[in-house]
Amino acid sequence: TVMRLGYEWDFFYRPRGYVGALVEIRQTSLSAALSSFLASGEITGDAPLPALGLAGRIYPIRQLAIDVQGSILKLTDFTPDHSFHTLDFEVAGTYNFLRTVGVSAGWRRMNTNLTFDGDRGDLRFAGVWIGGVVRY
Repeated sequence: TVMRLGYEWDFFYRPRGYVGALVEIRQTSLSAALSSFLASGEITGDAPLPALGLAGRIYPIRQLAIDVQGSILKLTDFTPDHSFHTLDFEVAGTYNFLRTVGVSAGWRRMNTNLTFDGDRGDLRFAGVWIGGVVRY
């Protein structure tokens, strides 16, 4: 489970699009289990993970918005026993049939790698998503 809380500042804005800077904190909860006929094990963990990035949107036509967003962060204390890397990238489009109703679809990739005192975690998500849009 990943919950994101962030702030986006659009430093370049035009009527047909914008580019902005992104600062986020992601509350990540992970639970994993492994079992075989010899042994089994389970691990859980929670961590707030920061990220910095860029976001942009263009409007090729009035009803269509294309969004690109990416964030990355690498933290380490310069030892191989402690490191954190995160990469999140998304490309999406929204088409509005009416002023208040539309459809959205995109592709997202999210990687998080953690190393702490010999323990390692590598979490990767990637895929296509689709959804509806209702505005008031």
